[in-house]
Amino acid sequence: MNLFGAPAKRARTVWHQHLISSGAHLSLFGSQPLDTFPLDGLRQAAETYVNRAKLIPDTESCDVHLNELIVEHTHRDRGGLKDVAVLSCLHLLSHDAGSGNLLALRDECDNMARPEHPRFLRCLIKAREANPFLVSEQEHNTAQALMRLLKDTNFLDSVNNLFLTMQRLVNPAILQASYIIKILDSINFRSEFQQRLEDLKAARRYMSLYKAVNWIRPMTTLQDTCTAKAVCRVLVPDWEDWTAWKPNRRRIMHWEGVAFADGHKPRLSRVFDLEGPDPSGYGFEAVKKSMRGGCFRHIPVLNSEIELLERVLELLDLAREIEGKHAVELFLFLLVENKNPVDRHLLELTQTILETRSDGCIKAVWMWLSSWGGSSNNNRMVALTRLLPALETRTELQQSIGGHIANDVVQTLHAAKEEYGNTVGVAENLALAIHGLAKAMLDATWLRQILDDFDETFVPGLEKFPPQEVLYNMFNSMQRLRAPVPQIEQYLGIVFGGKEGDAAALLTSIHKTIRFLADGVHADRANLALAINNLQDIDDDVSEACSKQILVEDLLVVQDILKIFTTRDSNRSRTQYHSHVRFSQFLAGRARKSQRLKLDHCWYMLLFSLLLPKGQEIMTWSAQALPVEEWNQWLSNLRLLFPHGERLSVTNLGISPQHSAWWDLLSTKYKNAVSQLEGMHKARGTNLKWLFFQETDNITDLLDLLQREDSPSSFQNYLVSRIKERPYLYVVRLVCMTLAAVNQASPQGQTAFQSIYARHKQATDEWWTREATEALTIAWRQSHEITESDREGLAAFSELLGLGPTVDSNGLHFARQAILSDHARIMALAQELGQMRANLQNDDAARTSAFLAELGVEDAMPGADPSIPAKLSSVVEALGDRQYEISSPLNHLSGLKRRAAAIDEASRMLLVRVSFQNPQPSFCVHFSPNDDGSGRSHSPIIVSGEAPDGRVCTTKPTLLSYLLNRKLSVFLSQAPRDLVSVYEMVSAVLRAPGQNCVVCSRPMGCKLWRPSFCTDTCGEIFQRAPIEVRTCHLINEPPILDLLLSSIYAAAGGSSTSSVDLLPGCPIPKANLRTIIDSFPRLISNTSAAQLLSLIRGGPDPMAVERERLLSWMSLRFRGCLMTTSSDLRIPSIPGVVQFMMLNAPPEREQAFSHYVALSGVAEDAPAGGVAFHGTSVDRLWRIVTEGLRNVGGNRGIALADEASMALQYSGSLGGTGEGEASSSWSKSSFVNRRLVLACELVGHSRQGMHIVSEEARVAVRYVLLCPDREASGQEGQGGRYRMPITASGEVNESVRGQFVGIRTGELGR
Repeated sequence: MNLFGAPAKRARTVWHQHLISSGAHLSLFGSQPLDTFPLDGLRQAAETYVNRAKLIPDTESCDVHLNELIVEHTHRDRGGLKDVAVLSCLHLLSHDAGSGNLLALRDECDNMARPEHPRFLRCLIKAREANPFLVSEQEHNTAQALMRLLKDTNFLDSVNNLFLTMQRLVNPAILQASYIIKILDSINFRSEFQQRLEDLKAARRYMSLYKAVNWIRPMTTLQDTCTAKAVCRVLVPDWEDWTAWKPNRRRIMHWEGVAFADGHKPRLSRVFDLEGPDPSGYGFEAVKKSMRGGCFRHIPVLNSEIELLERVLELLDLAREIEGKHAVELFLFLLVENKNPVDRHLLELTQTILETRSDGCIKAVWMWLSSWGGSSNNNRMVALTRLLPALETRTELQQSIGGHIANDVVQTLHAAKEEYGNTVGVAENLALAIHGLAKAMLDATWLRQILDDFDETFVPGLEKFPPQEVLYNMFNSMQRLRAPVPQIEQYLGIVFGGKEGDAAALLTSIHKTIRFLADGVHADRANLALAINNLQDIDDDVSEACSKQILVEDLLVVQDILKIFTTRDSNRSRTQYHSHVRFSQFLAGRARKSQRLKLDHCWYMLLFSLLLPKGQEIMTWSAQALPVEEWNQWLSNLRLLFPHGERLSVTNLGISPQHSAWWDLLSTKYKNAVSQLEGMHKARGTNLKWLFFQETDNITDLLDLLQREDSPSSFQNYLVSRIKERPYLYVVRLVCMTLAAVNQASPQGQTAFQSIYARHKQATDEWWTREATEALTIAWRQSHEITESDREGLAAFSELLGLGPTVDSNGLHFARQAILSDHARIMALAQELGQMRANLQNDDAARTSAFLAELGVEDAMPGADPSIPAKLSSVVEALGDRQYEISSPLNHLSGLKRRAAAIDEASRMLLVRVSFQNPQPSFCVHFSPNDDGSGRSHSPIIVSGEAPDGRVCTTKPTLLSYLLNRKLSVFLSQAPRDLVSVYEMVSAVLRAPGQNCVVCSRPMGCKLWRPSFCTDTCGEIFQRAPIEVRTCHLINEPPILDLLLSSIYAAAGGSSTSSVDLLPGCPIPKANLRTIIDSFPRLISNTSAAQLLSLIRGGPDPMAVERERLLSWMSLRFRGCLMTTSSDLRIPSIPGVVQFMMLNAPPEREQAFSHYVALSGVAEDAPAGGVAFHGTSVDRLWRIVTEGLRNVGGNRGIALADEASMALQYSGSLGGTGEGEASSSWSKSSFVNRRLVLACELVGHSRQGMHIVSEEARVAVRYVLLCPDREASGQEGQGGRYRMPITASGEVNESVRGQFVGIRTGELGR
């Protein structure tokens, strides 16, 4: 029976259709995010139905009717879902009816062929929002935790989160333990959880294992009615065993986090297992305490003293702390891989060794210990030789193992001597090893007493070993086959092999035999023969000839030569090559005196034999070691003794005729230059080898510069100074390359070198930086106006200056700004000169022309158009009959003013083309360079009295071109105009672009940085402007757009408890805003405006239209001027804070503030007050920047604080999930985990801690600050919430107050 008539029936149909078309099923089935579920619309549809059906909610009749409606919707042919129907009616049903529907829905999802648990959980989460009285907060949170686990993004973390959440779930109405167990069984929770734990145990990741089961510990304290405990008992049967595990957490954390040396971790696995969970089931806190758990299977311990296992672990802790790998290696050797069980003595020994904390000492002990058992005598001697000096200052180790070492050295030395005695011939390595060990034993003073107690004859026996030098001499002589080898073999057998014989007599005989082979020879002759025989690389014939000549040579000559070969120079840096130099000086000196004094040819052959094998090496050494004068003498001697072309010729020594010619040139023509270079190198301890051997090109350019008598230029002096400072080959090479390039440079190349040098000298000024010089250098090198030779020279000069090969963006920007500033200054001076010239010509043209010619200044352009006023001759150019181009420089505009007016950084000139040919003037506006219309035909607009809205001519639409087009159109249509009035009007606009309305040109009543419209009517007209014009303040500053989107995103979340409309006039429903904003592209700072606009508008994305619609609304609603800050405009002393500067509020609010400042009697260029801070939530930022700070909600006024840290306490978070806040960062935002604070200019400010300002006009927002939110980013351990390190007093206050004055006067950023 139809109880409610036709209207109710229609209402039912409308309700069904609304539910089906809402798309709610997409959220419940996971196709779309759950937060897109249209709950508000569904609730409203149900309420509409109930009202039309005249039902009373929460009554039995309403329950019956709505239940029938739900069943009817469920059985509809297309699109009917019980979940959606229940959620639509849930807030109108009684508690019993609502609970019954949810339980029925749960059972239906559970009884499906493939249970749809996620679907029911999503429904339960939304049910909490639909009717909080039906679903408790604990069940809601548990459902969310289950959803997170079902996604399996991080299984163990999700398990921990679930059970911690369920600890607060007691006697649930819907999510009973049995149902939760069913859900977890559907994902094989038992086996999956157990497998994850087993994997961590197998990998010995005990810290991760501890964290994975940490949630189980509180189960012992929970009531049996707690859902978490009930679920845990079923799914984790061994949960009580895990509660008993109590490892040393600090230790297992270090094991898992510290990087052990390669191969150590697998070898330490048995030790790691001691801190693992007890497998016995008896509840011991770890394996190390469980004998039933097999603790001694891991580390065998003598007498099963279980407390020793903890000492083993403590020693591993100690070994891990010691730098180097050998501490752990020793630990493994003694306590893990040792076949003997661990006992107290072994632990004490290990501790004593490790407590030295010296990797070198520990390594020596480890090598000695590991050499036991099968190592060769040689290896044991090497280990002992290393060990003995390492223990010299280690008293504890001497006392602990000194006796063992003494016994070992005696046994090892005896065994080695026995081995040597059984060796045939000379065992050089074994002899040196025995000798080295003996020396180490004698040097170890702590060991000698032990050895004396052991055997009184042992140490004296060691002292009989020959000195090391004697051994080396013997072995060296044997290598030259000039020594009595049998005698040496016999002697070494006696000393090192313990054989019988007279060692001392043998040694004396060996020395005599080696010294000379004949009796009766003068000692000096014998010594000279020995010295010559000891020389390496001497031909036998030469050596034999010299030996024979020694016997007949004049004794004085023999003695002179002997001194040369045996005298040691007092300067240790001199080498054996000095003897060759002295020998050549000796032979050449006698040859120069007379032919009679020339010596036997064998001495020449001897010198030549010494030089020939290492001729190039000796010449290199002499060029490096000898002073210039000695070098020249050395070369002269060699060329005298071994002339070019002879059999013994310097040519064979690597000295070519070309070398000789070059050295002669250096010693004659460039003598003064070489002397200067020698002084430079001597001061720095370097040499002139590069000069003597011409190791770089273009040396003569450098020599000519140093040799010249007139004063060099500043640039040349700088190049020479580089060699003085760093006289190294690569510096010399760069200087020579630069000099050669400069000497051959083109005119433009000369300019390039001079400009780079001049700028380099400015690099210490505040107007120029090193990075700017790098940018300038690379720009010159890429210029087409210089030659390839210029380019190579500039590369060398750049490297000499230490400039990098790439362009730094900051350097490029700095160079560009500085050069543009210079250009603007020059242009201004040129303009001033042109005006002065025009004035003088008006008074007396003839005298002015003569005067300008005398000064060399160009006179007025020949054939100048007489229709152009003289004072505009330098800025106006005639293009044809009554057609002109007016040029207005833009370089005087600061970077802030350019950005505010959306003027491209590259634009240097504004060009206005105006034609008076026709009755109605025409004009067009261009920017130069880049958009000056050159090479294209122009399409100027004809003045008709109606101001244009769209694009004019070929110029890309910009805010300034739009403003000028409208202004010029009205201006030229009102009355006959001339060039002077047009120029003055354009100049006035450039001086203050924001002074008048961008649409109607009426005064705005205050100074604005960004041009804007004055009324809603003008706003409607402005809406017809190209989107590039309307949105320029957003798309030119991607971070600003990012921030404002975040604010709108937060305001659309609907979490605010305030009744204030945070998005007044927004044409897009709040429910759709977040989806639209999330579809925006990522906003990267260096993205161009055109590219960003294309990304927002373009593509097949169905959201593109909505994005453009939102962007258009934002551009019309936000009429202030908000910009990113450069380093010089930032509030100082707040590192890590993202700062934005509010140059002007919306026009109405800025006008009110300016009026208040004027009434307060403060001069325009004086501070009007001070800085105060205001903390706010991000969802309110949009209304603040579009309307200014307002006193809303019935408060006493606007709350401000003198301390930024106080305001921070009231700030909201971007991306935070704190109480009362929705997630406020859209999906691609760069600003996450930030807190919002505003720095404001407060008129009449005085420090009083807090301010409650009832007069809104007293306050102007000047900075938007995004502070790090450490709580939101999980960084509480780093000091908790971020603290603002500034106050509003002192230098910071003065700095910010100065910025405020610059904002109000328009002079900021100059």
